[in-house]
Amino acid sequence: MKKWSIITIIIATIALVAFGNTYWQNELDRQASEASTMLESDRASNDTELESERFTDDDAESNDGDQTEESETDSSDSSDSSDSSSNEGQASTESESESNTKELVDIEETYFQRFEELAAEEYERVDTLVSEMTQDYELLQAGELDKTESELQADYIDIVDQYENEADERFDAVYTELENTLEENDYDAAKAQEFRNIYETEKDERRRQAVEQILEVR
Repeated sequence: MKKWSIITIIIATIALVAFGNTYWQNELDRQASEASTMLESDRASNDTELESERFTDDDAESNDGDQTEESETDSSDSSDSSDSSSNEGQASTESESESNTKELVDIEETYFQRFEELAAEEYERVDTLVSEMTQDYELLQAGELDKTESELQADYIDIVDQYENEADERFDAVYTELENTLEENDYDAAKAQEFRNIYETEKDERRRQAVEQILEVR
C-alpha cells in the first residue's frame, strides 16, 4: 500500500512538472508575441512619423519654390510693366511728334492753296488787261485814240506794274498771317520763306508774259 502511494506521488509530481513546463512555455510564447507586436507597432509609428516629416519638408520646399516663382513672376511683371510704361511714354512722344509734323503739313497745304488762289486771280487780271489792250489797239488803228502805239503799250505796261504792286500787298497780308500761324503752333516762322521764293518767281514770270502779250497785240 505504501508502495502505491509513493508511485502515485511520483506520477503526480511528474504531471505537475510537465504541466508547469507547458504553462510557462505558453506564457513565454505569449509575451514574445506581445513584444513582437509592440515592436511592429512602434516601427510602424516611427515610419509614419518619418513619412509625415518627409511630406512636411517636401511641402515646405514646394512652398518655398512657389514663393520664389511668384517672386520671380512679380519681378518679371514689374519689369514688363516698367518696360510697357517706357514704351508707352516713347510711343506717346513719337505720337506727339508725328502730330506736330502733320499739323505743319496741314498749315503748309492750307496756305499753299491760298497763295495759288492769289496767283490765279493775278493771271486772270492780266488776261483781262490784254483783252482791253486789244480793243484799244483796234480803236488806235481806227484813229479813235489820240496816242501812238508805243504810248498805248507803255500805258498798259504801267497797269501791269500796278497790278503786281497790288498783288504784293495781298500776298504780304497772307504771308504775315502764315508767319503768325506758324509761331502760334511753335514752328519757326522762317519756314514761310519758301512761299515767298515761289511767289517772287511766279510774279516775275507773270509780268514777263503780260508784257510780251501787250507788245504782241496787233
